[in-house]
Amino acid sequence: VISEKQLSKSLEADWIAEGEKLLAVTGGTEIGHVAGVIAGRWVLPCPAPAGAPAAKDGGELPTLTDVIREGRFRGDEWVHDPAMLGVVFASDVERTAVQLGGHLAALGSEGWFVSTSQRLAIAAFTSSLSYVQEAESAEEPAGSGGKVGKLWGRARSAVSAVSDGIASLGSGVTVVWETPIDPAARSFAPRGRDPRGLAVHHHAFPDGSSIEIRTGLAARV
Repeated sequence: VISEKQLSKSLEADWIAEGEKLLAVTGGTEIGHVAGVIAGRWVLPCPAPAGAPAAKDGGELPTLTDVIREGRFRGDEWVHDPAMLGVVFASDVERTAVQLGGHLAALGSEGWFVSTSQRLAIAAFTSSLSYVQEAESAEEPAGSGGKVGKLWGRARSAVSAVSDGIASLGSGVTVVWETPIDPAARSFAPRGRDPRGLAVHHHAFPDGSSIEIRTGLAARV
């Protein structure tokens, strides 16, 4: 498994643009499950788009509590389960936050969430990657009512979807997905039952979707 130090060094050498600053990478022992609240429904894991790379070994993650897995909690109480990494919020699966969350969920324990001053991205150690089938043959997430696969079924083929978004770095790291961001849309908000709350990294995208995720950056704010 690639270390945070290795990943950061690779990104700064081969991927970070002039004037851009690497703010945080989250993965390794900090990685966890990514869920979605899509059209008001709890979906776990967050559905991956057609062609999203996956981990060769399945990317095993920590065990969730039954309450979180079944969606039997209130509001933002997901933050109290240490096996949870983040939640995306969107009206449908074609939104930016679901693309981000789906790529990260597909990689399991091999995925890394990358935050810079200009972009958000998902990265992995290249040798850990394999590629999933197209959405038509993928299993539907629980509670999706069959809608998730139908929407992703209209996406491009697995080959074109991967080749369009991938950036293989010379140091053995692959950036599998990225998006430019407005830094003003980034915030760090308290969540959960604790009086002071647990800080999460919140990012709102122009299409109305958003993500809340635990990051080292949020912990330092």
